[in-house]
Amino acid sequence: MEQTFNKNKYAGFIKVVQVIVKVVMIFLYVILGFVALGFVASLIIPNQFLEFDLSVFSQYDFQGINIINAIDPTLLERTVNLKRVMIVMFFVASLNLGFAQFILIHINKLLKNVKEEPFNAQNSIILRNLGIGYVISGIVISLFNEFLRVIVVRTIDIFDTNFDIRLNWQYIFIGVLILILGYIFSYGSYLQEEHDQTV
Repeated sequence: MEQTFNKNKYAGFIKVVQVIVKVVMIFLYVILGFVALGFVASLIIPNQFLEFDLSVFSQYDFQGINIINAIDPTLLERTVNLKRVMIVMFFVASLNLGFAQFILIHINKLLKNVKEEPFNAQNSIILRNLGIGYVISGIVISLFNEFLRVIVVRTIDIFDTNFDIRLNWQYIFIGVLILILGYIFSYGSYLQEEHDQTV
């Protein structure tokens, strides 16, 4: 049985995905703008405006939470300054959003290229960049997320915590798969060139 390829259906699918990716990219640019403003504001705002009274938590029963042992109620009778937490939080948020935008930009480039010619050298480069980006983010962003968690816990200082290196193995695995796909596209590009030269 001979297989047929519906070019119109393929082009329509690519077009729909491109529109979705572009809408999400615009939305992310807006969020990144707000995060950047928040980061600048957290640097400018005087310390006294970011004092937080922990006594508001005294009405909650922390003893029922499994991850925390009994909390000494006297630890909640003080104020903490959240400026450092806010600065790190906005910085880590911008890293996470920046990575998401990096992914979308590369997907958008890939969609533009595959619409005309799926197997070309440019697509393999885009896929390699995506794969490398995923592997790096699985290490770097994971470390910064953990750093934010430690900063929050140590600022509030209700219980002890240590910096625990937790890599995002899912991102690293996805990155390796995309790198393999990039090499497959590179080989496909080579075969396409060979075929074009033969014809």
